[in-house]
Amino acid sequence: MKIVGISGSPRKGNSEFLLREALDSAKRAGAETELVLLRGMKIGFCDGCLRCDKTGKCRKKDDMGGIYRKLEESEAILFASPNYYGNMPGLLKNFIDRMNPYYFSEKMKGKSVGIIGVGGDPGGGKEVARIIERGVGDYGLRVVEAAEFVAGNDPTYSSKDKSTIRKARGLGARIVSSFKQNS
Repeated sequence: MKIVGISGSPRKGNSEFLLREALDSAKRAGAETELVLLRGMKIGFCDGCLRCDKTGKCRKKDDMGGIYRKLEESEAILFASPNYYGNMPGLLKNFIDRMNPYYFSEKMKGKSVGIIGVGGDPGGGKEVARIIERGVGDYGLRVVEAAEFVAGNDPTYSSKDKSTIRKARGLGARIVSSFKQNS
């Protein structure tokens, strides 16, 4: 099983830390894992040309081309994102928009998804996880779990909280377990 982890945070902090913990746990459970940090990539905006509806491919030439391949080769995807003013950061929204070639495709259908939503206050992580779940639902992905994490505004909070670390590791293990049960 291969899992791709997508970090939608523009900074190194709680979302990335928790995603790394979940991926490490999935690896210990037997999965091959890969981390994609969107903050270091050049991904242009979807301009709504809809060419991908006919061709199944985006016409833009940027870092998204390599990510498409990773997504297609995976059996599961883990998304991690902080809550930015009641939503996901723009770079993750842009990434999800650029998944549009999968709208009429079967390539993503049934792949397992885990979501790590991080908020500064209770409810914020749940809100961003719900938004991501809605955003990827159109591509046929199957959300196994959308978990909320509360981390305050301290970008190192999660690395110091044992229960938060256990929760992230549990999510990674459950994604692998879910795949094994469904295959």
